[in-house]
Amino acid sequence: MTQLIYTETELMQSIQYCAPQIEAGQRLHGGFDDLGRYVPPRTLFREPAFAAWTQQLRGILAHPDGERILNEFRALEETV
Repeated sequence: MTQLIYTETELMQSIQYCAPQIEAGQRLHGGFDDLGRYVPPRTLFREPAFAAWTQQLRGILAHPDGERILNEFRALEETV
């Protein structure tokens, strides 16, 4: 089963960069992977989380009652 619930600590974690991003002598957020591609900060768990949440939402919307289900969920969220 795909993980859909993450802790705040997980969502704040970054990958281990191979090189920091330095511009004009200033260390910026994010860094570079082993292929030299820029990697934004806090994406260790966020990218898989976004993919899982998107997949679940698409599945709900594909259901004949998808819009109703989402509206009921939104109504529940408003009470929290």
